[in-house]
Amino acid sequence: RVRLLIIVNDNDPDDTPQVADRLATKFDQIEVVHRNVASSYGGAVKAGFREVDGDVIIPIMADLSDDIDAIPDLVAAINEGYDIVYASRFLEPNSLENYPPGKLIANRLFNSVARLLFGLDTKDLSNGFSAYHSSVIDEIASHLRSESFDIMVELKLLAHIHKYSSTEVAVTWRGRDA
Repeated sequence: RVRLLIIVNDNDPDDTPQVADRLATKFDQIEVVHRNVASSYGGAVKAGFREVDGDVIIPIMADLSDDIDAIPDLVAAINEGYDIVYASRFLEPNSLENYPPGKLIANRLFNSVARLLFGLDTKDLSNGFSAYHSSVIDEIASHLRSESFDIMVELKLLAHIHKYSSTEVAVTWRGRDA
C-alpha cells in the first residue's frame, strides 16, 4: 500500500482528530498519527517522520500557506537526483501574499547570515515546505532535537553537514487569516 498522506494530529483541541479519522476511513492512502502529548511543531514533524515510508517526503502545514501546486515540481527535482529540494518563497518567480513586513525583514536577515555562516546555497532555509529523499530522513531524523519551528532549519543544516545535494524551486506563499 502506498501512503500519500500522513496527517499528524498534534493534540488539537478542535475537531481535527475526527475529521482526520473520517478522511483516513474514506481514503486508503491516508494515515493518521494522533499525538496525545503537549503539542509542538517539531514533535509533530518527528512523529510523521517515524511513520513515513515513501521515497519522497514533503512536510507541509495544514494551513495552506504554502501552495501545494508546487508539489509536482518538488518531486520532479527529487526524481532528477537531488536529495533535498528547498521550496523557496524568495526565489524568482515567486509570489508572497500578505507576508508581514517585520517577518520578511527578519527572515531575509536570518537566511543571509545562515548562507554566510554555513556556505549554503539557498534563499529560504527557514521554510518548512521542502522535499526530501527518504535517505535524508532515514539518516538524519533520529538526530533532530528541536521541538519547535526551527526543526526545519536544523534538518537542513544537518543535511548540509552530511553533504546531501540540494536545489531550490520557487513557490507561492500566502499569509493565513486564521
